Amino acid sequence: MAKTILLVEDEVAIANALQMVFEDKGYNVFIADNINLATLKITEADLIILDLMLPGGKKKFNGFTLLENVWDRLTDSQGVMIYSGFIDSAAQQAAFKELEQRKKKRIYKLLNKTGDLQEVVATVDDFFRQQLVSK
Repeated sequence: MAKTILLVEDEVAIANALQMVFEDKGYNVFIADNINLATLKITEADLIILDLMLPGGKKKFNGFTLLENVWDRLTDSQGVMIYSGFIDSAAQQAAFKELEQRKKKRIYKLLNKTGDLQEVVATVDDFFRQQLVSK
């Protein structure tokens, strides 16, 4: 059965490019361009690829807020990969480490959005390969 990726990304060009690449590789891809839609679909995905700067509903939310709100609904087999232009700061990385320790789950990878698209694809493939090995 094909694995499902929830791509939480509000930049249409990036979302469409990633969707095309992942679907060509046989993955099912659902794009959520805002926090509200992502919250509804989060438990259906094997891997969540999350941008940090996203439009919210009535409040100002971001990807970190989304994780805080849904972390307890994620299973141990689901992965979270942060794909954002805002992961370089030590404070941001420390916040993710704190979330991981407090919630006892892990963020699979932090990738900078300014990096190579092939790095994102390779990271996703690695995640699913590791899932097969651990079963």
